[in-house]
Amino acid sequence: MARNKGKSKASQRQGTSRSKTSTNPFASSEPTESLSDLLTTATTLLRTHCTPAPALAVITRALALSPTSLPALELAGEIHLELGDTPTAQSYFLQAATLDPDGLHEDAGGSGPEKFLWLAQLSDEGGREAVGWFERGANVLRKWVQEIETTSGSKEKREMMEERDLKGKLCSALCGMAELYMTDLW
Repeated sequence: MARNKGKSKASQRQGTSRSKTSTNPFASSEPTESLSDLLTTATTLLRTHCTPAPALAVITRALALSPTSLPALELAGEIHLELGDTPTAQSYFLQAATLDPDGLHEDAGGSGPEKFLWLAQLSDEGGREAVGWFERGANVLRKWVQEIETTSGSKEKREMMEERDLKGKLCSALCGMAELYMTDLW
C-alpha cells in the first residue's frame, strides 16, 4: 500500500483527514464534515462569537449526520434557548435524557448531568417535576465528585473537577431544589 504524502502523520494515525473530497466525478463535490468538527464549530459560534443562528445551521447538519449524538442534542437545546425557542430546547434535552437516563460520564457513552439541570429549569410544571430533574442531575454530580475524590490525589482528575466546576454545579442544583421547596412545595 502506497503512503499518502499529502496527509500529516497525525491524520495517517487516525486513518482520516479532517475533510475529504471524493475523486468520483458523480459524487458531491462538498467536503465530508465530521461530527466532531461540526460540534466544535457550533460550540465556538455559540459560546465565543455569541451567534446562535449560524450555530443552529451547523448543529442541524450535525444532527443530520448523527441524530442520536448526545452532545449534538444538548448543544441544539442550548442554541434554541439562546434563540428564545424554549419548547424546542426542552424537546432536545428530553431526547438526550431518554438516551442517557443515568447521566453517564462521557467515557461511558453518556453526556452527564447538564440535560437534567436544564430540564429542571425549563419545567412547565415546576414543583415536584423540577425537583425530580434537579435530583437526577445532583445525583450524577455527587457520583462524579465522589469518584474524583476517592481516586486519592489524581492531579488530572482534580483539575478536571475544578475545570468543570462540578461542586459549583452541585451547589446550584441543591439551591434550586431548596428554592422549589420554599416556594412551590411548602
